[in-house]
Amino acid sequence: KKCELILQGSHALLEQAGVRGVTFVMNQHYDEFEEYRAPAMFTFRFPAYKEIALYRGIDPVRAPQLDLNRVAANFDIRGLGSHNSATGQAHLYEAVPKKAALASDHKASKAARVFVRSLG
Repeated sequence: KKCELILQGSHALLEQAGVRGVTFVMNQHYDEFEEYRAPAMFTFRFPAYKEIALYRGIDPVRAPQLDLNRVAANFDIRGLGSHNSATGQAHLYEAVPKKAALASDHKASKAARVFVRSLG
């Protein structure tokens, strides 16, 4: 919410400057056992500059590589967490079929799915 408040009065200026997206990167507090904890990332896109919750915690340059928009066409996606290491990132998601997708394919399973996407 704080990030949205920061952007709230700047929409016209950002649009005039041709800014298509804004990402806030913040340190997270972590303990000694979480050596590779990634910073918190919140991405806001033009024109409304509302947060894209699907990409929370993901570097916006690398987010398209996860291909989540394709999955989101037929599923409601919720992030379940991620793990960062020196060699890459693994993101865990829950996907629940959308009603429209189930209506077009009566044989499709109504069960939620869990899947992982990774970036190396």
